[in-house]
Amino acid sequence: GCEDVEVDGLDVYTCREPRTYNGDGIDVDCCRNVRIRNCKVNTDDDSITLRANGGRLRHRPDVCEDIVIENCTLSSICNGLRLGVGTGTVRKATVRNCRVVGSRFAVCLVCGYRKEQCGTAIEDVRFENLEVEAEKFLVAYHRFTEGHTFRNIVFDGVKGRTQGDSRIYADNRWPFENFTFRNVFIPEGFDAINVRDLAVEGGDFPRREMTPARAQELNNGFLKNICHLLGIRNNLYIILWNLIFFLISCHLFISEFRLATSYLIKEFIGNRNRNQIRIGEITIVHRVFLAAH
Repeated sequence: GCEDVEVDGLDVYTCREPRTYNGDGIDVDCCRNVRIRNCKVNTDDDSITLRANGGRLRHRPDVCEDIVIENCTLSSICNGLRLGVGTGTVRKATVRNCRVVGSRFAVCLVCGYRKEQCGTAIEDVRFENLEVEAEKFLVAYHRFTEGHTFRNIVFDGVKGRTQGDSRIYADNRWPFENFTFRNVFIPEGFDAINVRDLAVEGGDFPRREMTPARAQELNNGFLKNICHLLGIRNNLYIILWNLIFFLISCHLFISEFRLATSYLIKEFIGNRNRNQIRIGEITIVHRVFLAAH
């Protein structure tokens, strides 16, 4: 809930062993007119986030807007830049002249991480002159939340190396709108589902062919993806695969239970035998004592 904030020349390092969970670098939550410049952020979670989670604010709209992030170097085992999560809107933001290195996702746009969140809309955001070295350049998706969309998102001047394709997946009830990729040089390309007015202008950022079969595969989730790879198409077979995974889990549980039970029984029998021996020794000593007297 802050306004008129400047962060300049900050070094943030949250990496350690074991991993620092929820160790974000800089979280900008329901703030206005924020400038973040010349920072180095190396984290075990998101490096910089723009959020609209205003549950603790009273009589204030859940809006995060007028944000500029520039000349920063970001590194994260999670997301270099993450926008979204909360209950409101993230809008009017610019990220420019930044490097994102050694990260899982360079840029992540997400409505919300939990079903109980109503989600965040993301609007009028520009990414300019980014250098990327990450597993994936971009992931944009609704995840569990419903009813919000992303619109007017521009990437202008992006280059770098990634290990896999980018993914832009919207729910067909709330499609994303107006995504522009201008002079983006990420040859691994991207998949896109339910995005209106998507444009690629110059650069090397190919859109992968989205056949109906592939769209269905990507919309169906992890288990159905596995079934697709194995050539399983029928819903009955998917139910059977669920049953198989359930039985495997039960088998593993029973195996662990048997090992634990066997160990306890051995310990119990061993203790009982030792107690019997001890009782026998006491009895012999007692008899010797009586005979002596």
